[in-house]
Amino acid sequence: MILEVKDASYSYDGKNYILKDLNLAIKENAIVSVLGQNGVGKTTFLKNLIGLYKWTDGSTFFRGEKVKSLLDKKELAYVAQAQTIALPYKVLDLVLMGRTKYLSAFSSPRKEDEVIACDALKQVGIYHLKDKKANELSGGQLQMVYLARALAGKPKIIILDEPEAHLDFKNQKIILDKILELAKTNGITCIINTHSPENALKISGYTLFLGKDSYEFGETEKILNEENISKYFGMKSKIVDLNYIGIDKKTFVLID
Repeated sequence: MILEVKDASYSYDGKNYILKDLNLAIKENAIVSVLGQNGVGKTTFLKNLIGLYKWTDGSTFFRGEKVKSLLDKKELAYVAQAQTIALPYKVLDLVLMGRTKYLSAFSSPRKEDEVIACDALKQVGIYHLKDKKANELSGGQLQMVYLARALAGKPKIIILDEPEAHLDFKNQKIILDKILELAKTNGITCIINTHSPENALKISGYTLFLGKDSYEFGETEKILNEENISKYFGMKSKIVDLNYIGIDKKTFVLID
């Protein structure tokens, strides 16, 4: 297992717990979706997992070793919720920031770092934007820049907080397809906080449902079902198998 969470709980005030007694193990190369309503602690979970917050109780383990934080691990890349950028950084300069963990203090990026950054831009299909100003990009383009910046750090784990938020259907598909490709071809473990059960069903091998008083973790095929959508979202749904029209996949439909 590349990541494990054992007996983990978190409280902002030491009294009221937003996360309680979590136990899960994440395999290498897996895609894990984190699902739940607003306010149940999805982003809080991610921040505790990587060490931006500290578990009130319990621990995170990386390759079997108990760690206080993953932030000092070169194998980790964290992509926060996309935000517009005001400063006119060039796209290539933003992506080069993903190489800073390999540089000594006050040193500048090397030619090698620029080559790696350009390769990352090519991987996500936006090399043609390398000299464009980041504050002139669309939301979908900027999200791909952040993903390229993460890739430039050569991670084994990428944690993404709502990577498809505020994007249209086309750009959501581009982002999700790229995440799926990275897991398959680059051997990267991806953990994704998402509001979309449909997107989780499309790409994730494992799903973590978070609720106010409970959670469930397991293989997406087994636990992303009508019963859990009702339990964790309070909505009626139908998981439809498309094999009857020759498509080897399932899709998610709300029926309320």
